[in-house]
Amino acid sequence: MKIRLASPVLMPDSIVDGEGIRTVLWTQGCLHKCPGCHNPQTHSFDDGFLVDIDEVKEQIDELEGQDGITFSGGDPFYQVDECIEIAKYIKSKKMNIWCYTGFTYEVLLSMSKNNPKIIEFLKLIDVKGLGPKMALPMLATGSINGICDAINRENVLYLKKFPKIGDKVAKQIILDLKGKVSTSEEYVSSSESDDLVEALEALGYKMNDIRRVIPMVDKNNDVETQIKDCLRLLLK
Repeated sequence: MKIRLASPVLMPDSIVDGEGIRTVLWTQGCLHKCPGCHNPQTHSFDDGFLVDIDEVKEQIDELEGQDGITFSGGDPFYQVDECIEIAKYIKSKKMNIWCYTGFTYEVLLSMSKNNPKIIEFLKLIDVKGLGPKMALPMLATGSINGICDAINRENVLYLKKFPKIGDKVAKQIILDLKGKVSTSEEYVSSSESDDLVEALEALGYKMNDIRRVIPMVDKNNDVETQIKDCLRLLLK
């Protein structure tokens, strides 16, 4: 399988294409023609370089000191099958993925009805999902079971009742977390500590941070209270 790139060589050490030090993969081909685009040379679908995906993987293997890889362009969603293949390999290397696109989230969801691969690619991208600053007010005004149930049932209206969550954010939360969160009744075979860790991981926290705060909360409290206490500690 080959992918059409604006540059046959991945560009490492970028500090302007996402958080941290990143490598950029520039795809070729875009129809958006956004005003002020700083990469007009990537618009044509006939230009650029056809690069074997195995060659891209070899370049990824050689990367050092990078926090993640950013898909840019062009627009990566015009080559979604090829990008999925590369994204899966990036994930196997424990690196995070950012992606720049001219499509709105709603348009991508609509396009996915004819091409389910779009959803597959979206799930591989490390988007800014729920986040702790939004999670805490949600947990303060709603129950964990109710939130988890709404996510797994794709209940957008329920999620929109929380502060700063509109239709777009609610749909993104569902996309990011559906199938990854469970109600407390589904944890009957797990210890409360396991419940706490899984809940915090689902909210996007790293294991090192989770292990740091768990010993600081009162284990006599129920799991929901412990989660709220952990979130307060993590936000300090």
